[in-house]
Amino acid sequence: MSVSYTVSDPIHGDVDVLFDPEMGVVEVRNGGSCATLTRTVSSPHREGIPIGTRTQSELSLALDGDTVKLEVGKGVLSRRSYSVSAVVDGSTLTLVPVDDANSAFTRDGDRLALFSKDEETDPRRTDAVWTTTPSRNELVIGYALAEAFDCGALNGAVALFESLILGTPQ
Repeated sequence: MSVSYTVSDPIHGDVDVLFDPEMGVVEVRNGGSCATLTRTVSSPHREGIPIGTRTQSELSLALDGDTVKLEVGKGVLSRRSYSVSAVVDGSTLTLVPVDDANSAFTRDGDRLALFSKDEETDPRRTDAVWTTTPSRNELVIGYALAEAFDCGALNGAVALFESLILGTPQ
């Protein structure tokens, strides 16, 4: 089932987001910029990862049709390990969870925005609160990464404790 929505960004206007988890494609458009993140293999969709995989070799990121270097953290014990980075125009743009519901989006380590999803009102919609004015390219990359990899992550110790107490989800 694909999800499509428009966010009214106060800086750059309407941001159009299209996400098809089954096909493994996220496309974000704003003005003349377009970021497309694609799962390049037809492997089964892995639960808990909206794009379906965290395996770097199974993913492709393009900005306005040009390939962008993507670096995907392994996703083990720390939140930082769940980071995802893209190198754009000589800068490293990184999405990294800061708590269980929010992820920081940074440029070369400086925060640009905080991305989140409201699980109660609309868990399919990603929202950003910008702390610095992003370029259009930064904006579409940020939304694409947040949509594809979700926002937030449990701390490794908390996740381990929950799995021991509650059991592994089926």
